[in-house]
Amino acid sequence: MNINFKRVDIILSEQQESRYLDKIQEICRFLKDFCPLGSGDLELGRTTVHHQGGDVFYAKARLNFPAKSFYVEKTAESIDAAFDIMKNRLDNEIRQYKDKLLAERRRGGRMRRLMKSFKFWDKLR
Repeated sequence: MNINFKRVDIILSEQQESRYLDKIQEICRFLKDFCPLGSGDLELGRTTVHHQGGDVFYAKARLNFPAKSFYVEKTAESIDAAFDIMKNRLDNEIRQYKDKLLAERRRGGRMRRLMKSFKFWDKLR
């Protein structure tokens, strides 16, 4: 998966950048069997340079797959905390989507969608 990394008003070492990218790619492994790999954007930064305390750091992630896109943005007091919160939320969204896909396959979702396309489906209910 190709992930673009962007920093805004912060300085990160290459080790930190690679650690953040590795963690995002770990999350994408849940969907590799269901969706072809897409692209993604990861943005870490400060909301403002003026303020010194409070929730001034943010982390944004956008993962684009052919069937669905995931977007999460979180703020926190440190860049690591913002990234961890964002990663957990993104992980939850991807797991929910995967569970939904599995449940639809188990219930025979393809056949149900095919039958809905026929005009007599409403009469059968």
